[in-house]
Amino acid sequence: MSENINQLQAEQWPVHLDVPGAANYLNITQRQVRNLITKRLIPHSKIGGLIRFNRKELDQWVSNNTRPIQAGR
Repeated sequence: MSENINQLQAEQWPVHLDVPGAANYLNITQRQVRNLITKRLIPHSKIGGLIRFNRKELDQWVSNNTRPIQAGR
């Protein structure tokens, strides 16, 4: 059920985000987003010289980069 709630919350965001929007969406700083862009670690596009992020690609990127919780830590 929480997965459905998270999906509904995500759908309230626009499909394409700018750097501040992506930072807000990922709950990180704009500087961290720009560092990830520079290192080519985060999926993004340049449209007319502007950096844009597809929300669904960000969701997939987060899912692919999530580490399991280790017991005892």
